[in-house]
Amino acid sequence: MVKHSFFLENNLVLKIKQFVDINKWKIFFVTVVYQIVCINIGLQNYPYIDDILRQETGITDFAASYSRWGSEIASWLVQGSRHLTDLGLTTNILTGLILAISSLILCYLFIGNKLTWGSVVASVILGINPWALQIISFRFDSPYMAISMLASIVPFLFWRKKKVIFFIICYLCVLIMANTYQASSGIFIVIALSMMFKNIQEDNASKKDFNRLFLSAIAYISGLLTFFIESKLILDFNARGQTTSIANLNEAGAVIVRNIYTYVSTIINQSANIWKFLYVLIILCLVITIFFNKKHTKIWNFLVLFMYLSLVIPLSYGVLIIFNDSLIDITPRYGIGISSLFAVISILVVREKTKWVSLLSKVFVFCLFYYFFSFAMSYASLLSYQLDSFKFQSLQLTNDLSKSVTQNRKNVLIGYLFKDSNVVVNSERNYPILQKLIPKNGDLYWPNLMLFKSYSNLDINLIPHDFTNFDTTGKMLVIDNYYWEIYEDEFSIYVITK
Repeated sequence: MVKHSFFLENNLVLKIKQFVDINKWKIFFVTVVYQIVCINIGLQNYPYIDDILRQETGITDFAASYSRWGSEIASWLVQGSRHLTDLGLTTNILTGLILAISSLILCYLFIGNKLTWGSVVASVILGINPWALQIISFRFDSPYMAISMLASIVPFLFWRKKKVIFFIICYLCVLIMANTYQASSGIFIVIALSMMFKNIQEDNASKKDFNRLFLSAIAYISGLLTFFIESKLILDFNARGQTTSIANLNEAGAVIVRNIYTYVSTIINQSANIWKFLYVLIILCLVITIFFNKKHTKIWNFLVLFMYLSLVIPLSYGVLIIFNDSLIDITPRYGIGISSLFAVISILVVREKTKWVSLLSKVFVFCLFYYFFSFAMSYASLLSYQLDSFKFQSLQLTNDLSKSVTQNRKNVLIGYLFKDSNVVVNSERNYPILQKLIPKNGDLYWPNLMLFKSYSNLDINLIPHDFTNFDTTGKMLVIDNYYWEIYEDEFSIYVITK
């Protein structure tokens, strides 16, 4: 009888079943929220950056260009072929399920087997915050990016297991994370430091916990070194351009300081005012919970909190902290590590037992969830408005160019493409992050050029050109309307966008 009880107690399937039985409505809530967000974004059919290339050519390119062999192989399995096609909402649904599992595990790590409504609401912040929305936006990449987030959280389910088991799982999961989306590297660090912070505050921290923290750090570094060697065997990581080059050892200190400053200031500057207000209130709630912690002196509590925040905020940037360029400047998804920090701190504050602090914490966290969720809904609509604007102007330009394109006149020189949707421009006043989150219609980068050629079906060569000192001598003005002036000569067409 004793052996039978021991077996049942340690049976993983039984534990999962018990967890589901206890928390079924909370699991349902998390799953539904993610599906609403992911499906709503997917329904807009917006070909987000790399999507247009994969839609048109079927190329995977995850391993060859980004050394993401995990994404490469997983995409073959999801597609059932090495030639990709747009699977509609399939990838969005998969992404939602993976993010739901990630949030539930995150909640379990800090709450235990019996979840609370406050904690599950807080946990969903992990995947619906503005910096995570860009990951959801990719029609082809999103499930594999979500896997990188999940792989960064899973190892800590084994925090109390044997050292060897914990180390191996950490190492393998870091390797999976790096092979699916390296920008998620900060999430692993956030969870490790937060687990340690929680244990110290609860007076449960032991020598074993410090050993686990040390082991997780060694496994993290080992996993990334293995990935670096792997990537060097396939492509030169430093040769992919300045934006992905790693800082030299003699410049590392200055680069790290600059990157931390840029990372934190960019997150703040990209946030809506109401988000920043709630960040401050939730941090204050965390300070108050520390104040009421009677297991240690107040000085000790505040010292630990200060050390925790001083480490976890900059390190949530992950390995990107040592890159020469501040990648967060390029695109919001490089700040994905901040999403786990928002979620973890929100979970920590809703755990507070003091009644009035608990109530305030829940109100602030619920408000942050609401504003992030409403932004996600708004963001999906804005993608649709931007795409409609691009399509309309593409048809206008196609019609105007068709009068000038001939077999010998296929080169089209253009300053920039199209105007952004007025709805998007208006929304940027409240949400500065939209300036980076929604691709600009006017940018002459390859996804926009490829998308226009897809809509126009014109056999032309779109060539970026500076019209500052444009000489009209020998050129004929053929179109002059609200959108552009179009000139032509014997071999080229010139589009001056207004």
